Amino acid sequence: MVIQAFLPRLKEQGEGGHIVTTASLVGMVCTPGTGPYNAAKFGNVAVAETLAAELAGTPIGVSILCIGNVQTRIPDSARNRSERYGAATETSPEANEALAAFCRVGQPPDEVAEKAMRGIMANELFVFTHPEYRNLVEDRFQRILAAYPSPPAA
Repeated sequence: MVIQAFLPRLKEQGEGGHIVTTASLVGMVCTPGTGPYNAAKFGNVAVAETLAAELAGTPIGVSILCIGNVQTRIPDSARNRSERYGAATETSPEANEALAAFCRVGQPPDEVAEKAMRGIMANELFVFTHPEYRNLVEDRFQRILAAYPSPPAA
Protein backbone atom coordinates (compact mmCIF):
# COMPACT_ATOMS: atom_id res chain seq x y z
CA MET A 1 0.00 0.00 0.00
CA VAL A 2 1.28 3.43 -0.92
CA ILE A 3 0.58 4.95 2.50
CA GLN A 4 2.62 2.28 4.28
CA ALA A 5 5.58 2.96 1.98
CA PHE A 6 5.29 6.72 2.43
CA LEU A 7 4.71 6.72 6.20
CA PRO A 8 8.32 6.19 7.36
CA ARG A 9 9.41 9.25 5.35
CA LEU A 10 6.59 11.32 6.79
CA LYS A 11 7.59 10.32 10.31
CA GLU A 12 11.32 10.89 9.66
CA GLN A 13 10.90 14.43 8.37
CA GLY A 14 9.61 15.36 11.84
CA GLU A 15 7.28 18.11 10.74
CA GLY A 16 4.05 16.20 11.14
CA GLY A 17 1.41 16.13 8.50
CA HIS A 18 -2.09 14.99 7.75
CA ILE A 19 -3.44 12.15 5.66
CA VAL A 20 -6.92 12.53 4.17
CA THR A 21 -8.80 9.73 2.50
CA THR A 22 -12.15 10.09 0.77
CA ALA A 23 -14.49 7.32 1.78
CA SER A 24 -17.81 8.79 0.74
CA LEU A 25 -20.86 8.35 2.89
CA VAL A 26 -21.03 4.75 1.68
CA GLY A 27 -18.02 4.07 3.86
CA MET A 28 -20.62 4.20 6.64
CA VAL A 29 -23.84 2.97 5.03
CA CYS A 30 -24.62 0.68 2.11
CA THR A 31 -26.53 1.72 -0.95
CA PRO A 32 -28.33 -0.99 -2.94
CA GLY A 33 -26.80 -2.07 -6.22
CA THR A 34 -23.28 -0.84 -5.44
CA GLY A 35 -21.80 -3.71 -3.45
CA PRO A 36 -18.21 -3.55 -4.78
CA TYR A 37 -18.15 0.24 -4.37
CA ASN A 38 -19.52 -0.07 -0.82
CA ALA A 39 -16.92 -2.70 0.04
CA ALA A 40 -14.11 -0.50 -1.25
CA LYS A 41 -15.32 2.49 0.76
CA PHE A 42 -15.81 0.44 3.96
CA GLY A 43 -12.26 -0.87 3.43
CA ASN A 44 -11.05 2.69 3.01
CA VAL A 45 -12.54 3.58 6.41
CA ALA A 46 -10.96 0.52 8.04
CA VAL A 47 -7.50 1.35 6.69
CA ALA A 48 -7.77 4.99 7.77
CA GLU A 49 -9.04 4.11 11.26
CA THR A 50 -6.17 1.65 11.66
CA LEU A 51 -3.70 4.24 10.43
CA ALA A 52 -5.07 6.80 12.90
CA ALA A 53 -4.59 4.31 15.75
CA GLU A 54 -1.05 3.55 14.59
CA LEU A 55 -0.22 7.25 14.41
CA ALA A 56 -1.79 8.19 17.76
CA GLY A 57 0.64 10.29 19.76
CA THR A 58 2.51 11.48 16.67
CA PRO A 59 2.13 14.84 14.92
CA ILE A 60 0.53 13.10 11.94
CA GLY A 61 -3.24 13.28 11.73
CA VAL A 62 -5.71 11.24 9.72
CA SER A 63 -9.11 12.32 8.43
CA ILE A 64 -11.74 10.30 6.61
CA LEU A 65 -13.80 12.50 4.31
CA CYS A 66 -17.34 11.13 4.16
CA ILE A 67 -19.04 13.04 1.38
CA GLY A 68 -22.50 12.78 -0.10
CA ASN A 69 -23.37 14.04 -3.52
CA VAL A 70 -21.08 16.68 -4.97
CA GLN A 71 -21.42 18.70 -8.16
CA THR A 72 -18.71 16.91 -10.13
CA ARG A 73 -18.24 15.45 -13.58
CA ILE A 74 -18.12 11.88 -12.28
CA PRO A 75 -20.97 10.86 -14.63
CA ASP A 76 -18.53 11.65 -17.46
CA SER A 77 -15.60 9.84 -15.86
CA ALA A 78 -15.24 7.39 -18.75
CA ARG A 79 -13.58 10.26 -20.60
CA ASN A 80 -10.48 9.57 -18.50
CA ARG A 81 -10.34 5.82 -19.12
CA SER A 82 -7.06 4.76 -20.65
CA GLU A 83 -7.34 2.71 -23.84
CA ARG A 84 -5.04 0.09 -22.33
CA TYR A 85 -7.94 -0.99 -20.09
CA GLY A 86 -10.25 -1.64 -23.00
CA ALA A 87 -13.69 -0.28 -23.65
CA ALA A 88 -15.72 1.04 -20.75
CA THR A 89 -18.61 -1.08 -19.53
CA GLU A 90 -21.84 0.21 -20.93
CA THR A 91 -24.40 1.44 -18.44
CA SER A 92 -28.01 2.21 -19.12
CA PRO A 93 -28.99 5.75 -20.08
CA GLU A 94 -31.33 5.72 -17.05
CA ALA A 95 -28.47 4.90 -14.68
CA ASN A 96 -26.29 7.60 -16.27
CA GLU A 97 -29.04 10.18 -15.92
CA ALA A 98 -29.74 9.17 -12.30
CA LEU A 99 -26.08 9.68 -11.42
CA ALA A 100 -25.98 13.00 -13.29
CA ALA A 101 -29.11 14.19 -11.47
CA PHE A 102 -27.61 13.13 -8.12
CA CYS A 103 -24.51 15.22 -8.87
CA ARG A 104 -26.48 18.25 -10.11
CA VAL A 105 -28.25 18.64 -6.75
CA GLY A 106 -25.06 18.03 -4.75
CA GLN A 107 -22.91 20.44 -2.83
CA PRO A 108 -20.51 22.62 -4.78
CA PRO A 109 -16.92 21.30 -4.62
CA ASP A 110 -15.64 24.43 -2.90
CA GLU A 111 -18.07 23.90 0.01
CA VAL A 112 -16.89 20.31 0.38
CA ALA A 113 -13.27 21.48 0.26
CA GLU A 114 -13.93 24.08 2.96
CA LYS A 115 -15.50 21.46 5.23
CA ALA A 116 -12.59 19.11 4.58
CA MET A 117 -10.08 21.82 5.49
CA ARG A 118 -11.94 22.62 8.73
CA GLY A 119 -11.85 18.93 9.63
CA ILE A 120 -8.13 18.69 8.91
CA MET A 121 -7.37 21.80 10.95
CA ALA A 122 -9.40 20.38 13.87
CA ASN A 123 -7.69 16.99 13.43
CA GLU A 124 -11.07 15.27 13.13
CA LEU A 125 -10.97 11.60 12.23
CA PHE A 126 -14.37 11.70 10.53
CA VAL A 127 -15.38 14.66 8.39
CA PHE A 128 -19.01 14.50 7.30
CA THR A 129 -20.01 17.07 4.71
CA HIS A 130 -23.73 16.41 4.34
CA PRO A 131 -25.65 16.76 7.64
CA GLU A 132 -28.89 15.79 5.89
CA TYR A 133 -27.65 12.17 5.73
CA ARG A 134 -26.88 11.85 9.46
CA ASN A 135 -30.01 9.76 10.00
CA LEU A 136 -28.65 7.05 7.66
CA VAL A 137 -25.53 6.64 9.82
CA GLU A 138 -27.57 6.78 13.04
CA ASP A 139 -29.96 4.11 11.75
CA ARG A 140 -27.10 1.78 10.84
CA PHE A 141 -25.38 2.13 14.19
CA GLN A 142 -28.66 1.70 16.06
CA ARG A 143 -29.21 -1.61 14.21
CA ILE A 144 -25.69 -2.71 15.12
CA LEU A 145 -26.09 -1.76 18.78
CA ALA A 146 -29.52 -3.42 18.97
CA ALA A 147 -28.02 -6.68 17.70
CA TYR A 148 -25.10 -6.57 20.12
CA PRO A 149 -25.63 -8.74 23.21
CA SER A 150 -25.56 -7.06 26.60
CA PRO A 151 -22.76 -8.09 28.95
CA PRO A 152 -23.74 -10.68 31.54
CA ALA A 153 -25.01 -9.30 34.84
CA ALA A 154 -22.43 -9.28 37.60
